Amino acid sequence: MTFLLDILEKLPESAKKDYMLALISAREGEERRAIQLFINSLVKDKSMRFRANLDPEIKHLVKKYNLNLEDNSQFNIN
Repeated sequence: MTFLLDILEKLPESAKKDYMLALISAREGEERRAIQLFINSLVKDKSMRFRANLDPEIKHLVKKYNLNLEDNSQFNIN
């Protein structure tokens, strides 16, 4: 994963980059970082919320932390 992280970190800021970093973080058990990166991706591009149902790691976090993807102002990550 380190090689992939190195590549992603060098890419310009984007919603897709944040989303991919969120996936890697989720797979590594870094849930808080994964959620923050996922939220960052939504702030940059609201259409990223549709990806959440396609990736089990993100879908799990959305359910676990009861993230309301319809209203970006009410994320509950505590």
